[in-house]
Amino acid sequence: MPVAPAFTWQETDGTVTVTATCRGASSAGTSVFSSPSYVSVNSPPYFLELDLHDTIVVDQSVTTVRQGTVALKMSKERAVGWGRLLTDLPKPERLRRRSRSRAEAEAQAQANAETKKKKEWERSRFTLSKQMDQDRESRERLERRIDDE
Repeated sequence: MPVAPAFTWQETDGTVTVTATCRGASSAGTSVFSSPSYVSVNSPPYFLELDLHDTIVVDQSVTTVRQGTVALKMSKERAVGWGRLLTDLPKPERLRRRSRSRAEAEAQAQANAETKKKKEWERSRFTLSKQMDQDRESRERLERRIDDE
């Protein structure tokens, strides 16, 4: 059964930082899921879920794992003080919000994967084109040498 770790948090207008105590945590054994309004940390046997008060920019957030602590430094979407870390929405609404947030993060991850795939394809096509040009030039040089002889 998962154990909720002790954690502290602090904020500036631009960031919110959560530090969870997860004895024995390692980079390899810790996974973090971040979405605009929901974050979870899994470092067995520890599991932490946070339904955030406001939204974060997932791509600008950083996780650090060292010496039994997991630190999440999250960039806020809006540069304002939250005054509290967690939302006070009723459970049904909080779960709907979490679900939307997770879906948004998954859609963004899919879009990022497609963009990466497209860039790799374009890079591959460029490399192949350059190789074909070099092969053609080499073949033309060889044909000129044969004609000269």
